[in-house]
Amino acid sequence: MEKLLSLVAVNTVTMSLLIICFLFITPRLSNKYHSKWIYYSWLLIVIGLIVPFRIQFNIILEHSVSDPVYVQDYYSGEEQDIYLTEGNEPESVSISWYQIAGGIWLSGLIIYVMFQSWRHYRFIKILHRWGEEDKNTYEYILLQKISWEMGISKTVRLLNNPCITSPMQIGFVKPVILLPCMNFTDQELSLILRHELIHYKRKDLWYKGLILIATAIHWFNPLVFVMGKAIKEQCEMSCDNEVVKGADAEKRLQYCETIIGMMQQQSKAETVFAANLSNGIRGLKKRIQSILDGRDKKTGAVIMCLTLIGILLTGANLVTVAEGRIITITTDIADTIEDEETSISTVFEYYYKETE
Repeated sequence: MEKLLSLVAVNTVTMSLLIICFLFITPRLSNKYHSKWIYYSWLLIVIGLIVPFRIQFNIILEHSVSDPVYVQDYYSGEEQDIYLTEGNEPESVSISWYQIAGGIWLSGLIIYVMFQSWRHYRFIKILHRWGEEDKNTYEYILLQKISWEMGISKTVRLLNNPCITSPMQIGFVKPVILLPCMNFTDQELSLILRHELIHYKRKDLWYKGLILIATAIHWFNPLVFVMGKAIKEQCEMSCDNEVVKGADAEKRLQYCETIIGMMQQQSKAETVFAANLSNGIRGLKKRIQSILDGRDKKTGAVIMCLTLIGILLTGANLVTVAEGRIITITTDIADTIEDEETSISTVFEYYYKETE
């Protein structure tokens, strides 16, 4: 447990520095690079939070010193036997600090996972109670048509539910698109369905599952929750850009009006395992600006490479090497046994060693 806690503690500190840097540069990157590359760069950070193991390597730093450095080395000619005797004193049982810390950390992890699982279970119960499915409606036929155009071979279900105010996609294996009981125009419905199908095609729910795992492991770190909100914004922005890719200004404006209409009310029910068209008022301005921005932007492969390098550097160990005189003192301990009595003769040998 002590080793595991050390790994988690070191990982959360080093990755927090990377999260802060990425949060700081993200607004500047959004003006030049496609949001989907920023979105998937965050994925590397999420994986880094889940997997605490790194390839360990040393970065050697050298500095010169004027005074000699004394190093003492002990050498024993033979292996020493250690005999343990059993005493009569009672042993006291104590709880170490890492056992207490481990219990608190594990309890927080379990509570967070159980809370999110309960929310999801409650949401699914509401869907089964109030959801309606009709395969003969225009919405269902349009959904299957757009799915075929996007190359999705799996059948996607469509449910109308009065308990939600924003379209969303749920289901890891069996995809379901949920629509609120609202009247949409044909153009609005087409944009909404395409948005949710993009979430399914990109496996965004699996991405959200990884975020849940990372948040559960580092529930004590507030930066992880800030990271989750930032990823959610990038997820919707990147999905918006895919919807309006190659569209004219009029279609982009209509899509913005559709999103604004979805944000007029807050959802009555929600779950962590859902990809929503509307993710609240927060970040609305950024989404609108991103949708209306029709400029060609750079691919962000370099961002992902730099992010990966940053994660690998979290496994670096700084080693300081001093240049100067090193005096090594070697102590040779020899054990001799004469007439059932043990005598220890110690010979000290001194060596001078000048380093280059």
